[in-house]
Amino acid sequence: MHFTYREPDRKMLRQGDLLRKTPELIAVIQSVHPHYATESYMYFQVLTQTCDLVRRDNLTCKSRYLSLAAVRSLDFVLDRFIQENSRSVTIGEQKFYHESAKGRVIEFLRKLFNNNDTNHFFLNEDPKLGLNSHCCTHLQLSIALRAYEHYDTCLDAKFLELAEPFDAKLGWLVGNLYSRVGTKDYSDTLFNNDSEFGKHVDQTLKQYMSFLSKDQFEFAAKNSNDIDSVEYLLDRVKTNAESQRKERIDTIVKSISKNLKSMDSDSIKNFVSNNPGLFKI
Repeated sequence: MHFTYREPDRKMLRQGDLLRKTPELIAVIQSVHPHYATESYMYFQVLTQTCDLVRRDNLTCKSRYLSLAAVRSLDFVLDRFIQENSRSVTIGEQKFYHESAKGRVIEFLRKLFNNNDTNHFFLNEDPKLGLNSHCCTHLQLSIALRAYEHYDTCLDAKFLELAEPFDAKLGWLVGNLYSRVGTKDYSDTLFNNDSEFGKHVDQTLKQYMSFLSKDQFEFAAKNSNDIDSVEYLLDRVKTNAESQRKERIDTIVKSISKNLKSMDSDSIKNFVSNNPGLFKI
């Protein structure tokens, strides 16, 4: 079991509980918030504080409404983020992004893993508990259901529960408080050092998206209709680079040959100093 979860209490709802889209729950959501019944929302997470969810006399809880937030796949969240931060080119059926955006995506993913992004709550996959892929709760996409009518429906849909103090961290993110809840960081708990955590972030990122260097991306953007594979792209970019390098060498050789006989050592030094391209061949 992942360290952010614990065995779910089937008798009551708690802040942070993850709910399956059971037919009964979807029927309720369809009737009051039909937009949230779409397939892009994989689960729902309870945002209401635990103290307000305790049933008095096993009948009603303090809160009049149950606040549920929509949960989407990590793939969806990363795709939305990269679309806002980079152009893309399509080769075959695969999208590629400009390498200049990779650093921003890595930083975003590190924040997600440690639940330090104010708009999302990261849910690590745990197939044993029924969560088969990494997901993120969209904290700003929430709905309200009447507690006295739909508490049992939500309880029946519950399949995962947050361990302490991660339920408190979720509450902090929802409430936008001014003090940080001291939870264990993903990086400190599962990895010996930041380097290992960085490798994990890179490996995770490779599962979801691919990047091209500046030259590769620009060539692909200009010739997208002529490129049918990544291998072809890399070969064309390499051939172009070699051709341009040969042209630079020929230009430099001609320039030096033309002026060398009439140049003393100081003049040659000045020529070299004024042509920094010589060092980039």
